[in-house]
Amino acid sequence: MDLKTLNQSITNQNFSSVYFFYGEEDYLKEFYCNRIIQSAVDDSLACFNLFHYQNPPTPEELVNAMEQPPVMADYKVIYLNELDILKCDSAFRETLLSQLEAVADFTILLIRETSVDKRSRLWNLIQKKGETIECNYPSDADMRAFINREFQKRQKKISAPLIEKILREQEPKMHSVLNLIETVCAYLQDVETVSEQSLDRFIQKSLETVVFDLSEALVNRKKQEAYTILNKLKLNQTKNPPQVLFSLLTRHILGLYLATAGQNEGIPTPEIKKLIGKNTPDFVIGKYLRQAKNIPPKKLEELILYCSDMDYKLKSGKLSDPYLLIDTLFLKFWEL
Repeated sequence: MDLKTLNQSITNQNFSSVYFFYGEEDYLKEFYCNRIIQSAVDDSLACFNLFHYQNPPTPEELVNAMEQPPVMADYKVIYLNELDILKCDSAFRETLLSQLEAVADFTILLIRETSVDKRSRLWNLIQKKGETIECNYPSDADMRAFINREFQKRQKKISAPLIEKILREQEPKMHSVLNLIETVCAYLQDVETVSEQSLDRFIQKSLETVVFDLSEALVNRKKQEAYTILNKLKLNQTKNPPQVLFSLLTRHILGLYLATAGQNEGIPTPEIKKLIGKNTPDFVIGKYLRQAKNIPPKKLEELILYCSDMDYKLKSGKLSDPYLLIDTLFLKFWEL
């Protein structure tokens, strides 16, 4: 089920017996689970008609919750919230599966997970009995609309270039973007228009965004800027482990190569996105292509071979100092 169809069914209170939400974007999973609950369960009767589990219930508790009729209402909701069901004990899993075979008409079962095994019996049974909804990062267009809408809710105006700045720089998860919006609006108080200065004050760049900044400095031979970025990352190695940084640099260089090779071969952008990662935003593809223009294709191939070889040796324990590999990578960039 896509989100548009889901919205319509919730609005019409045309509920399915089972909803399985999965995917990368926690905000969307949380938003739609809460929307179903708010639509199906009256707040005054929630203590009778809403069973929210953040830890696995016993098999007996689950049976009672699933089979007990709602109190003075048409529906009741059982919400299994991030239980990692496939790792739960077998008694719980088997009870859940048996309950799924014959869900009562008055029961709405919400299952929220991060990952899914589409070969599992659980997945196959949910496909027969209810709806599966994949919640991945929104498209650029949807994110622009989301950002603009959330600022408007708070009586603030933001320009299109500043929306693009948020898309480029802020950590892409919707919860993170929403936290930025709330913080900026609180900081502005009675000021109506969002300024670049107010965004710069609170934007939290993801490590992936920092890698783009680092690559930009390397490609443009801005040596001091590159080492300044690296030294800032070193100050917080717990948050930015050097092994992860080197792996991200490796993935970034592969992205540069795939974007360039795809464009040179006349491959459409949607297909290039599939090669790099299906959820890669369009503006990221553009940044890859812009950066790669300054790197000869043979040099890109050399960088990929170096990174792949060193990444393997690092992960296999044959090398122990990721920063030495990063310094060497810097030098290889500057041999352009």
